[in-house]
Amino acid sequence: EKGMEKGRQEGWQKVLNVSKNNIFDIFNLRFQKVPYLIKEYIDNCEDLDILKQLFHQAILMNSIDEFNLSLETK
Repeated sequence: EKGMEKGRQEGWQKVLNVSKNNIFDIFNLRFQKVPYLIKEYIDNCEDLDILKQLFHQAILMNSIDEFNLSLETK
């Protein structure tokens, strides 16, 4: 049972990491950088629903400043 829990935990961590890396990839493609505060916020996020929202925002936002403003409302 401990092994199954560990496997679930590792799987969940992989899902979170893929989600975070996808957001970073979009930032690098669109803006050629991931600002430190945004990277820190995303790195510390453990909520998959929020990461999904951030992924969509990274695609749709017109600028890094606009993205930052959206973080302030979270």
